[in-house]
Parts: sequence; C-alpha cells; structure tokens
Amino acid sequence: MEPRRPARTALYDADVEDVLSKAVLEAAHCWEAEDRVPRRPELTEFRRRLRYHQAQWREANRYPIGSQPIAPRPDGGPARLVGSRLPLAYAKETGANFLTAGALDAARSRTSIIEPHQSFDHQRLWADLLSSVAMAFNLVGDLAADLGLADRAVHTWWPDVPGTVGDVRFAHSPGRLDPAWLGNLVELEVAFVLDLGDGTQGIVGVVTAYHRTPRTPVRHLSPVRRGAP
Repeated sequence: MEPRRPARTALYDADVEDVLSKAVLEAAHCWEAEDRVPRRPELTEFRRRLRYHQAQWREANRYPIGSQPIAPRPDGGPARLVGSRLPLAYAKETGANFLTAGALDAARSRTSIIEPHQSFDHQRLWADLLSSVAMAFNLVGDLAADLGLADRAVHTWWPDVPGTVGDVRFAHSPGRLDPAWLGNLVELEVAFVLDLGDGTQGIVGVVTAYHRTPRTPVRHLSPVRRGAP
C-alpha cells in the first residue's frame, strides 16, 4: 500500500479556549491517566489537549484508531482503543505518522540500522501520534536528503554554529552509556553532524520531548568535541 499523505484541507475543531472535559476526552478515547502531572494542572491540560488534537487529526484524515498495547497481544488478550494512535501494522505499511515523503524515507533509513546502546521504541515511532521522534522526522526529515538546505537551516537557526552540516541523524545517542561523551542518558531526536574544517566533527543536538515528562532530572548536555561523533 502506498503511503497516503494527510489532506491539507482536512479540518477539525482546533478551539483551544475551553478546558476539555473528561466526557469529551473519553468519547475520543483520549482519557489517559499518564497525562496527569501532579500539582501541574496547566501541564496536565496541555498534555490532554495534545492527545485530543492528534486524535482529531487522525479522524479528519480517516485513519483507523490504534490501541494500548500498541501491538496486538500474541495470545489475543484484551486491548483498549487510544485515539492518538494508529494500528501498528497499518502505520508501518502506510507511513501515516509522517507528513512528507522525505520524513518517511528518513524514518525508514533510521530504523534499518542499530546504534550501540540505543534506546529507540520502534512501535511508538510508527503508531503513536505523540511520538517525539516522529515529530522530529516530520520537522526536519526533508533536510536529511538535502545537506545544503540542512546547512542553511542550521546557520539560520544558530548563526554562531561553526563548520558545515555533513549529516543529519535521528534518535541519535552517541556513547549513551559512556561518561566520556554526553555523560547522561539523553537521546537526541535530531543530531546535525558538523564538519569543522580541521579534520574533527561536532554535533548540534535537538531534543523534542514535547509530550512526555521526565521521570527523573536530566543533567545538562556537556560540550564535546571528538574526531568523529
């Protein structure tokens, strides 16, 4: 099945003024306990609205609804519908979680390799409309096939960045368990690899965890320079 890109004319209720009720969220299969953030009502509302927004987008594009667990249980055990997900088999076949052909190509390229010590949930990438990694592919996936454009984008966003962009990587965790590198467990949703002109390389890392909240504090990234990332 050829991937079908979302219809640009698809409309859905995008009113962000009213607080979403439990009844509205349950009707859309978007009432999830994990969206509640203790003592942070504004963040709880943000997370619930994101899920509802994605469910409306899915319905507007006539994509089928997914479930928890994402993959069907081998024993045919129970599952419940989740409005912000797609059926895993459908999502992998159609690439419906990706907005452009370039984003889908970049996602398929990344899932064809395994990085050392990587922590990469393939199911969420394909089937969860709230996947931060999928969002990263949708934001900059087209740049992976055009490094000249990627270089112009990086130096527009961060004018002081040295060198030129030589590669664009996704779900990148260089030396994730090696304290000599980042010294933490952070995964970079996007990594722009820089050729610094002196035989060394650098990385501009982008983290896009826009829906999930960290369970534990994450230490800041440390500047690192290596001969190869």
